[in-house]
Amino acid sequence: MGYFCGMRENTKKLILALFAGVLSLLSFSGGNLVYGQLVPTKYSGVSFYVIAHQDDWQLFMGSNAFKDIRAYKSATPQYASKKVVFIYTTAGNIHDEDDTKACVCKDPYDTSYRMPYWKVREGGSQNSIHLAACRSGKVQGAGFPYAHGDEVTINGHTIIRYRFKNTISYYLRMKTGQYGFWSYFPNYQVTTVDNSTTYIDWADFVNTLYFIFKEEMAHDVEDSSAVFNFPDINVEVNPQDHADHYLAGRASLLATRLLTKETNVPYRQNLYVDYYLNKLPENISLKDCQEKSALIGAYCLSLLDHNAWAEFDDLYLEWTRRNYSRTVSSTELPGTDYNCLLVDMDTLALKIYPNPADNITWLKFNQPMKSHIELRVTTISGAMLYKENLNLDEQNSVPINTTNFQNGNYLAIVAGDNGIIGQILFQVSH
Repeated sequence: MGYFCGMRENTKKLILALFAGVLSLLSFSGGNLVYGQLVPTKYSGVSFYVIAHQDDWQLFMGSNAFKDIRAYKSATPQYASKKVVFIYTTAGNIHDEDDTKACVCKDPYDTSYRMPYWKVREGGSQNSIHLAACRSGKVQGAGFPYAHGDEVTINGHTIIRYRFKNTISYYLRMKTGQYGFWSYFPNYQVTTVDNSTTYIDWADFVNTLYFIFKEEMAHDVEDSSAVFNFPDINVEVNPQDHADHYLAGRASLLATRLLTKETNVPYRQNLYVDYYLNKLPENISLKDCQEKSALIGAYCLSLLDHNAWAEFDDLYLEWTRRNYSRTVSSTELPGTDYNCLLVDMDTLALKIYPNPADNITWLKFNQPMKSHIELRVTTISGAMLYKENLNLDEQNSVPINTTNFQNGNYLAIVAGDNGIIGQILFQVSH
């Protein structure tokens, strides 16, 4: 500081001018100076990984996920080429009593501070991401050299989002087991384990995935290109899998089909074999096996740091030596097990925008309708606010006046001659 102060005034002005020129050049070139690093403003694409539990992508998709996180632009190798988005559908607490296990922070003899098992597992998933994202000598991502977590509102729901370098993680925190009832009870309401939000039904959850997809495809990418990775729901290809895995795959297939209906773009979907992996021949290289093992090792070490059950056993070792998936387009319904999605699509025909709403919101159908319908608007607890009979004539949208609504969550229900067509959650925020 003393040396700088001792400079001649002209010299100081020259240095400041040069520094300003560098900043101007960074701005002109489309870069940002963040934490002393030049970072890109756009990724070439986005890869989504939708999984049920916090260790699923490492065990069953690790070979591809590791490469997606570490991929970089050949012309500028200090830049990550992809944004990688992880969506964890459940909290991953295997049984209710898992939340009372001895997940004690650092000291097993100090029981005054406990973390629930699902939260420790979330930390494990972040540890795996740190391992993959911290490429030696490379600058990954869009300016997040340190972890950053925040709350976001998607489709009227509060969701925890965690960002690290070129990765983003969404923790939906549904309860394992309770989540599995959705495909049988469409009107069943499910509250997250941290009581942050309630999903009113299966359609509400799928629509939330759809809006997460749209959010991440619209920001920080050069175009809307996307690849989707999730468990295969065809039991002939992926037998003996966890019910939550199947439902994560089913919800993802539905959400990507909603995107395709809107954009007419056939998205690439990589469908994975999960629990059945150990029954199949070993098929990956030693390098891929080492990368998968490192990912799951980082996850387990984070659990052990909190004296939590790490689960690692011989079966995990079998899974790390294999990686099976098949690629299908979002316009396809490969296999008879996928025909159930056609029924689900009928119940997912509704969208609502804007959400949250101020004075008005529009209820939109996937396709124009020419029929008589009844529109009902209720509170989350089921109290009827109003209902209206409408005769649609090739319309695909209906306005809802929310001027006199109090801030909060509401439910729009559309019924036809043959019963309820669909329902969707929306939020009012004046």
